Amino acid sequence: MRNDHLTDVVVMLLETLFRRWNSDSKNDLLKMGKPIPILSALAPDKKLSKVFCRSFNPNLYQQHSWLCGSHIQQLFCWPCLLLGKMKSVWNTVGYYDLKNLSRGIQIHQTSKEHIHNYLGLKNLEKNCFTILDVVNEHGNLFKKNYNENVRLNRLFMEHLIDLVLFLGKQELAFRGHDESSDSLNKGNFRELFEMHIIRCSQEIQNHYNSIKNIFTGRSKSIQNDLISCISEFLINQIKNEIKQCKFYSIQIDDTTDISQKTQCSIIIRYVTDKSELIERFLGFHNVSEDRTAQGLFILVNSVLHEFDIENKLVG
Repeated sequence: MRNDHLTDVVVMLLETLFRRWNSDSKNDLLKMGKPIPILSALAPDKKLSKVFCRSFNPNLYQQHSWLCGSHIQQLFCWPCLLLGKMKSVWNTVGYYDLKNLSRGIQIHQTSKEHIHNYLGLKNLEKNCFTILDVVNEHGNLFKKNYNENVRLNRLFMEHLIDLVLFLGKQELAFRGHDESSDSLNKGNFRELFEMHIIRCSQEIQNHYNSIKNIFTGRSKSIQNDLISCISEFLINQIKNEIKQCKFYSIQIDDTTDISQKTQCSIIIRYVTDKSELIERFLGFHNVSEDRTAQGLFILVNSVLHEFDIENKLVG
């Protein structure tokens, strides 16, 4: 009973008038609606020298939309409890004369004060739920637009990823010497992008036209980010395959690039759980500053430390 008393809305309203509540609390209370607890207390009565008990009929809550109850075993008028300015038994101490309940209800619901408070509560609930509906509708519309924008962004990014994969697979350079708008050759990535975008669906073209002032997808930083993301994904795939294999070997060789810097290439070879011999290229690494055995060891160890090098490297 103590917990019910602490959370009893009627008790809270008797302690702090509704008009003193903040807007959010008022809206929450109106949304929750009137309390209609089961009143378990019995009222003793006597008729023709026979003693009996009267019990409250919960159906009265539905018959009278303004009637509410409290865990303190009293009945109250919900509109008068919230908005009433004149004190009465229905908004102060509560009504529980079950013997004369029908008469008390009839007298109260025809009173001028009750009718005024009842109509005032209806207007308040209407305005409250109108505001809530607008807020909810705006929130739902925002989520819908956000999800649609995410979907279109993903579709657009799939096309960019396909371009990066194509150029990487064909071992073609991404950038050109002159990528200005009036250049005859803007580089493989930009030229391929411009040819590809006009062949995309109208949905993708419309989305690209709406975002191209913010995100073109053609800058060198985006190209590098896509290459890094794809590289990270491939490395993770290789790691997962190596976790399944029992051992692997590596091949190391050096080559000189166009700028006369020595690049060390690292290749890893292993057999999958399906008995397939796999060879993976892990990348080029600049070793022009240190080509000693110690320097090469540090490089190899830094690249392969994530591949369980101590237990699985055999040659």
